Order: sequence, then C-alpha cells, then structure tokens
Amino acid sequence: MGAAGPKAFGSGQAGSRLTFLFTGTNGAVGAQIEVIEIRDGVVRLGVRARRFSEQKANQPSVRVGENLDVERALEAVRPQQYSYIPVETLAIPLDSGGELDLTGQVLAKEPDETPLAPKADEIVLNQPALARGKELLSRGPEGGTASASGENPGAAMYVPGEGRFVMALHPFEGALKGEVRWSRGRFTLEGQEYLLFCASPITGGDQPRPIWIYWDRSYLPSRAAGPGQDDSPSISSADDVTNLVGGSRH
Repeated sequence: MGAAGPKAFGSGQAGSRLTFLFTGTNGAVGAQIEVIEIRDGVVRLGVRARRFSEQKANQPSVRVGENLDVERALEAVRPQQYSYIPVETLAIPLDSGGELDLTGQVLAKEPDETPLAPKADEIVLNQPALARGKELLSRGPEGGTASASGENPGAAMYVPGEGRFVMALHPFEGALKGEVRWSRGRFTLEGQEYLLFCASPITGGDQPRPIWIYWDRSYLPSRAAGPGQDDSPSISSADDVTNLVGGSRH
C-alpha cells in the first residue's frame, strides 16, 4: 500500500453508480464505482479509474469538472470487476502507476447522512481543491483542515494570484449564494462556475444545502502573517464569518 492520500465518502445500493475525483500532489484521479450486486455479504463492483494530467510547478494543468465531465473522461477506460468483502481494503491498480484503496461496509438501510459528516452548524474545508471552469486553480495545504461551528461559522481558502474565497452557511454582506452537496460545492462568480472539492463532507444536515461565498481579490496573507506567505495556498476558519471579511472592506 502507498502513503495515505485524499479520501472521499459515499453510499449506494445495488444498481447505483458513484463518481469521485481525487486531487493530490501528483495530479488528479477519477474513479467510477458501480455496485453491481450485493449477495451473502459480498459486494460485486465494477470500477473504472484513471489518472489525469499531473500538476506541474507553477503550471496548473490538471483539468477537472463536474461529475459528468469525469464520467465522460472515464468512458474509454475498460471497467474491471471485483468481489469485495466489506471492511477489508481493496487495492485497485491504476494503469499509470499507483493504486486506489477502497474500504466499505454493508448496512441494513441507507444511512441518514454520509459517514463522518459534520454537524449541520459546522463548516469544514478538509484538503480542499478549487477549480474554475475546467481548470484547477489551487489545492489547499496538504493534509490541512479548517473547521468552525456555531451560529454563523465561516471558512476561507486563499489562492495565490486570485485572493481569498470566504464561505459561510448563512447569508452575509457581499456574499453570493452557491450550493454544497456533501464533499463538493458549486458557485458562480462573474459568470464563471467554480467547483470546490474536499476530502470529506463540507457540512452536515440535509443535502444539498446553500452556501454563501465572498471573493476578496485583494486579500494577501502577508498583511496579517508577515512576508513570505503570499505564494502559498492556505485555509482558515472562524466561528463568526464576519471575522474573516471585516478587515478586507474599505
């Protein structure tokens, strides 16, 4: 087994199909997992998986998009079938090297919420990646997580050259409405669609649910943390989202 990497969570039943996009230091991996049959505690799976273009230094070349785009990219990949025994780890080899580890369990009924979901009043950015259109803008710091909870929690992702994207579960001044469904978010700014991918659910409660985004283009970490911080992506959070945007308005 290789080193631990990005994780995603999902649930399904016989006949369902789940699509994931994982982003890491070596680019992105798309995977489509079909639950063909569940019998006598054994799950028969059909899996398509491939690695997309690698991320090069100072050159964001990874192409990502909605689930539909990932599915289209996987159409040319020949599906492999596996018999999976729940709780064990299934290593799925990738044709370009490396492997995808799958772990799961069989439940008597569909869970009310995705496993490990935050509470309904909690917002979490766990190893986030942000794409605009089909271009990956940035990934957050490897292994980094920012979370907050309360009446008006917020989280933010700083993207070098783009500024800071502040997100909250409730409306606040200057913010535009988007949508979150478990570990993915979608919103539109200035006519361009943005997609947010995280390694675990962004918030709990009924899904999908609204999220509000404020784009602070002029934000620079060096103004608060000192020089040398502006070239690296970062994430942050606050129990009150106004603490993330209060100093950026003039």
